[in-house]
Amino acid sequence: MKRTATFANKSFFEFDHASLDIGAVAAIDGPESLRTLGVPVKPLGIFADRWSQFLADVQSQSLPPHAAVIGAGTAGIELALSMKYHLDSLKMDNPVRVSLIERADAVLLDGTARLRKLLTKALGHAGVAVNTGASVTHASNETLTLDSRNRVPSCFTALATGARPHAWLAQAGMATHEGFVVVDPTLRSVSHPEIFACGDTAHLGFDPRPKAGVYAVRQGPVLAEQITRLAKGEALTIYRPQSDYLKLISLGRRRAVAEKWGLAFNLPGLWSLKRHIDLKFMKN
Repeated sequence: MKRTATFANKSFFEFDHASLDIGAVAAIDGPESLRTLGVPVKPLGIFADRWSQFLADVQSQSLPPHAAVIGAGTAGIELALSMKYHLDSLKMDNPVRVSLIERADAVLLDGTARLRKLLTKALGHAGVAVNTGASVTHASNETLTLDSRNRVPSCFTALATGARPHAWLAQAGMATHEGFVVVDPTLRSVSHPEIFACGDTAHLGFDPRPKAGVYAVRQGPVLAEQITRLAKGEALTIYRPQSDYLKLISLGRRRAVAEKWGLAFNLPGLWSLKRHIDLKFMKN
């Protein structure tokens, strides 16, 4: 059976099997000015380039060291703390100001009360200004205006606002859930078994999980094995996502906290463990 993928420009290609691992994009729900000036944390390459340019401008004194993060989930909190630590280390004459802005009434709503308490304390200790129950109504090159009419200084605004799927996935004809490709335990599309999907691109219809890197990382080897098995004519393997995983969150000063099994703890050595795991992931 001939299988064809057609692009928006009407070009196409034929295939036997295909895999989709294109990640997700930032879910930006805000005014057009924020969409224009804000820097999504995904894709990481673009974010890293923009951050490096901002740091260069700060060091040349072209811009003040004022930054903000929209979204106080795990990624947003970790990013705000790391940004504050790095900007402080530059020892500029102009005072560093880093703000964290969250629409909900508290940070890290999906975390345990203990973890939320630890991170709230860390944010206060680091000097990160936390604005909860707040939304941005307008963004300019140097200021964010909130719905309370308060103004937050920011020359670099990071968007850690969660993930949404690439819009074209919902138009491709595959079964989707909130725009993500629904897959079975073999990571095949439930509607188009000749197509695999994994990572943030996929929705695990058989056992839904949050969009977290730990799941995406473990799905990669499974996908590679599936392709090998297909080539050999062997039965496909089954992916079984772990029920829980260790969350390691950097506090920005070579310190970290952890959470697993509903327990949160702050122990010496956690930052070194996180650094080891992260470097190993990047090298691989």
